Amino acid sequence: MSTAVIFLKCLLLIASPIFITATDSCAKNETDEKCLSNYRLPPGVLPIHYDIRLKLYTHDDVEKTTFGGETNITIKILYGTQYISLHSLKLEINQLKTKLIYENGTIYTPIEHRHRVPHVLVLYFTNTLLPGFYTLCFKYMGYFSEKGQGFLKIPDRKIHNKMKWMFVTQFDKIAARQTFPCWDEPALKATFNVSVEHHLRYLAFSTMPIREERYNDRDLMVLSHFKKTPLMSTHLLGIAVIEVGRCNNDSIFHIWCRQNVPMDFVHNLTQQYRTVANHLIRYTKTIMKLPKLDIIIVPDNVPNNSSSWGMLLLKDSLITNENNEIQKINLISFIAHEMAKQWFGSVVGPTWWSDMWLSNGFALYFKLYILDQVTQFGSATPDDFWDTMQTVLNEANIKFKHFEIKEVMHIWLNQTTYPMVQVRRKYEISETTISHYDGYYRVNYDAKNWEKIADCLDSDEFTKIHVMNRAQLIDDAYYFLVEKHLDFHIFLQITSYLSKEVDYIAWLPMFRILSYQWKFFLLPFGEPAVLYALRVQILDSLNGLVRNIGYEDDSADDGITKLMRGTALTWACTYGDLLCEKRAVYKLSQRIDNLEQYT
Repeated sequence: MSTAVIFLKCLLLIASPIFITATDSCAKNETDEKCLSNYRLPPGVLPIHYDIRLKLYTHDDVEKTTFGGETNITIKILYGTQYISLHSLKLEINQLKTKLIYENGTIYTPIEHRHRVPHVLVLYFTNTLLPGFYTLCFKYMGYFSEKGQGFLKIPDRKIHNKMKWMFVTQFDKIAARQTFPCWDEPALKATFNVSVEHHLRYLAFSTMPIREERYNDRDLMVLSHFKKTPLMSTHLLGIAVIEVGRCNNDSIFHIWCRQNVPMDFVHNLTQQYRTVANHLIRYTKTIMKLPKLDIIIVPDNVPNNSSSWGMLLLKDSLITNENNEIQKINLISFIAHEMAKQWFGSVVGPTWWSDMWLSNGFALYFKLYILDQVTQFGSATPDDFWDTMQTVLNEANIKFKHFEIKEVMHIWLNQTTYPMVQVRRKYEISETTISHYDGYYRVNYDAKNWEKIADCLDSDEFTKIHVMNRAQLIDDAYYFLVEKHLDFHIFLQITSYLSKEVDYIAWLPMFRILSYQWKFFLLPFGEPAVLYALRVQILDSLNGLVRNIGYEDDSADDGITKLMRGTALTWACTYGDLLCEKRAVYKLSQRIDNLEQYT
């Protein structure tokens, strides 16, 4: 960037009295704990309720990169102060429109808007603001994000050479502040009224159902008002504006499609929702906290969904109209995971971003007893979790004296990698072998011992090593290879036995290794000897697996076998197996020649 450009930017910032915009010096590592702590707000002001109104220019012929916003926040000031701090990022706030209205009607205007640190806007007032309830009013302009977090503007598809756009929020950590000024911390819960103005060809979605729609026929715009939310954190709020249509008629579970979607998929998705919902009702003895759940089918170029309460985004790649076992597993995994978070992952939320793992922990592992102990829509800390576990351990008849769970887990949660157990064998004395042990640690051996393990795996008695240990050996060997603690030829020896392995558990770490490594085979220069040796062994192992389980699906095969076969054939073709490629071309030709059979 030239000196002249930098000077002009500084001049504009100094000369403009109307708008203030926050920029971020931690942009590259903004979710690091150090940066997050810098953005923490001082105590003394609590958000109670947000009224948010956004205006989106969604016309196909308008290349808008901005949206308009008005936000009125009901707050409670706990003690006298002359300043108010809240989060705001990449929002151009109209300073002349900012005002604070006391509960008796008195209006205060800030004498200064200042970002003392990135993300944190501080409003300074001449008068001391007394404790009580106030309404803080903003008008501003925000910027759409093209990727990552915030309010995303994403290309959908072209129709008649015109691009269709979709607009989706991805808030997650510290991103709600890019759409509206707020107290953007997970422990600070409030209620929300959301309104979105958009072109009438589009539909607007949010956490709650639509309460009212007001049409402006002259501008071809519609203002969608949504019902008031329950208490929730800012990062759980969701907003989407997309050109879609309803493709099912369930009263609670709504599926929205951008184009024709096979009805058997819609039926299957609805049935999976009901199955998971019934399971959660029986498991928790509760019903979902919100009156609806929208699933919106979106293109694969939408970033990974950071779950919004009441609204989920499902990617096109999960759609199938066949009995595809891989996609079935992926789809049910998505539905079960996301609905668990919808059901009670938001009931007990973390107090800070570093504790976000706690929500998933509650959603996946805690039983109704734990949920009954916390306040609805309250906050929990990791200490609450460890204290509860310590109480259960202390009351259990287990021989652990003076065992502090918090101290032990603090070490595990704050180190970057798993612990490593180094095994050095004394070959001159006899040994006792303890088998079928696994845990959250890695085991490294001396070279001679690795070779003896490889010989055992390569024998006809390799199944005497438990499948969990076989999987761990492969996973650990690859890890130590990458970390340069293991020679490449030993890794090849350890994995060479896979040509006769038919257990999916043992193959799973190898499938992951293949997904990590395949891009190296696409490099433009010649293939090094090391990669050539690896490719040869990979193809030999995959061919052995497919020979053992068969190339074609059989009605007697279970889902895991079909999944393993499909994955093995995919990687065999990816790594350049000629027979696999010929079979794929043949099957594609058959399909093209018999389209009616497959449609």
